[in-house]
Amino acid sequence: MLETITKEGPSMSKNVIYVGVDVEDNSFHFTVYFPITGEVLESKTRPTVKSLVNKLEDIKSKFPDYTLKICNEAIYLGCGLQRDLTTSKSAIFFEGR
Repeated sequence: MLETITKEGPSMSKNVIYVGVDVEDNSFHFTVYFPITGEVLESKTRPTVKSLVNKLEDIKSKFPDYTLKICNEAIYLGCGLQRDLTTSKSAIFFEGR
């Protein structure tokens, strides 16, 4: 599972937004869950890391005090996606470093 790193450390944050990603050849579908409100949002992007990172960065910019916890499928596409997200150098994955 990928998660953002906050200055306090990942386990210290009480404000968490969960994102589940379903990877397919023609699109990435994701569901965002806000446990404090119970709100659930669903969306999709083109099947590129850049498109997904842009959506996740948009969510993070609207909720700067929250940590995103992201999980995806462990199939061949999901493993590649996790590797690509980890190496994307996006600020959502490397906060506070």
